[in-house]
Amino acid sequence: MAFRINFCYYWIYCLFKVLLEVNNIKKQVILLLGLGLGNQAILKFLKKYSFEYYIYDDNLLEYNQISLEIRNKIECVLKSSGIPNEHFLITYFKEKKIKIITDLEFYYLYRIYHNHSIIITGSNGKSTTVKLIKHLIEDIDLAGNIGDPIGNYLESNKPIVIEASSYMAEYCHHCEANVLGYINIYPNHLRHHKSFNNYLQSKKNLINNKDQQLIFINSKDYKYFNSGKQIIFYDFLMKYLNINFLYYDNAILAINIALNYGINLETILKRLKSFQFLEHRLENFYQYNKISFINDSKSTNFIALNYALNQFVNQNILLIVGGKSKNKEEVIHLDNINGIKLILINGENRYLIKREIDKNKIENYLYDNLELLINDLDKYLDGIDVVLFSPGSESFDQFKNFEERGTKFKEKVLKKFKSMVY
Repeated sequence: MAFRINFCYYWIYCLFKVLLEVNNIKKQVILLLGLGLGNQAILKFLKKYSFEYYIYDDNLLEYNQISLEIRNKIECVLKSSGIPNEHFLITYFKEKKIKIITDLEFYYLYRIYHNHSIIITGSNGKSTTVKLIKHLIEDIDLAGNIGDPIGNYLESNKPIVIEASSYMAEYCHHCEANVLGYINIYPNHLRHHKSFNNYLQSKKNLINNKDQQLIFINSKDYKYFNSGKQIIFYDFLMKYLNINFLYYDNAILAINIALNYGINLETILKRLKSFQFLEHRLENFYQYNKISFINDSKSTNFIALNYALNQFVNQNILLIVGGKSKNKEEVIHLDNINGIKLILINGENRYLIKREIDKNKIENYLYDNLELLINDLDKYLDGIDVVLFSPGSESFDQFKNFEERGTKFKEKVLKKFKSMVY
């Protein structure tokens, strides 16, 4: 009985301590710049803990005005990830030397519990890796760019794994992650960041000065880092682990992090077998006359496209590419053309892609858009083992996002081929 009473007192003490810490945090006057999902989650926290805050959003009539009087009160700007750096309020507050952050920085400044946190960043494979880490460790929160806002976990007492995009990381300078995992580093999002150096710096912002932070990185990317911190080359395990897994490099990084967390290898290998792949990432969604249809709509650059091609060696591939044009620095290059029998190109950047593909002397055909391409798809299937829809381009010329693009691709393929006679 005494133990039960003492235990109860202990939890009352813990609750009182947390409330005291929350009420004592420095509550800056905050401007929420944009009401995306990330800032919507933060808004709930600001209301609960009585922060003084203001909202500006270009797309909401009730929030698209901000007076000079309010501007002069702002101590911190919480920027939605999608807001461009050229936005007039970003320029204004930078000139005023007001701190600008994203929800990732806010999490580390204001989270209630300082539990173990893992951040995964890189150019491709982040979403698969964080989901796999969650699957291997199990009792851990999962948040960030994968879809569940970090602000939802400000009061959670569980460890967390976060997928951090370069948009989130570029305004993060107070990162307390215990573990950082860099899945790969390639030039990406250059329209936003303007240069590869700026893009790379956003990733490096996540490195802090604390000795206990552990960094996992692929040995080929070490050239980008001069840190004297504890760095582990996660790809060394490739020599010792013989696993049959589609996303091999993602798995190796996730295994290293799970081992570091304390999950034993036997449990890890068992859980690997039950992992469900993410939709729109090398998703084998249909078989027609022994031909596999693969939806890899998440492929928004040629790095991801080349990765996808390497998963289908010794197979005859019909490749579907194309989408939104990026900029002059857009990388259009096929590392492995073996196995590609035919390429169908669609979208805004179709002529640019065709010029590069013609250099490889691969048969190809142009279409204005994806719907017209799918209408003709049955004409090209002789001798094909895999129809790989891996655009290597952003989706915004025809779709809202890569999810909508992948969903439409699957719907139209199924509608067309399920109505055909075998």
